[in-house]
Amino acid sequence: MKRRIATSLLVLAAGGGNASELPFAATRNVPDYTASMIVRNMSGEPKEMLRSVVHHKGWTRVESVNGNHTAISYGNYFDKTVLRTTRTGNEDFAWMSIEKTDRSLDLSVKQAKETGETDNQAGEACKWWQLIRTKEEMAPLWFSCLSADGIEVSQKVLFRVGSR
Repeated sequence: MKRRIATSLLVLAAGGGNASELPFAATRNVPDYTASMIVRNMSGEPKEMLRSVVHHKGWTRVESVNGNHTAISYGNYFDKTVLRTTRTGNEDFAWMSIEKTDRSLDLSVKQAKETGETDNQAGEACKWWQLIRTKEEMAPLWFSCLSADGIEVSQKVLFRVGSR
């Protein structure tokens, strides 16, 4: 079993973005890995939160900690199955949902295309992909930077400027 430990820095330009959801994967053959990162919200007042991602045999567990609020998502990106739960402080989990997600939802990835741009994020070489989530002309632009073995090492969301 191939094991990889990655540390990444996520830069999100919009709200919480898709930070608590499963990371984008271009193919099913992503190796097992563990990643710990700081998510930075650069829109409005800058905020930071901790995020850990564990990927094993096609299933991914994402835990995001923002102050005393913890959100956990566990699922399979390609099978569109996700379990979600949250908790505040040391309380029991507040709620839980298990869903078979639908790609018709506005935030789901409908299409992805390589931009041709390469980068180096937190010491890891990666290629940027644009994630098409909606056909709306003024929707934010979503990007994901994938390492050579398909691990998402960075994500960014950019607002479009202008009018329809």
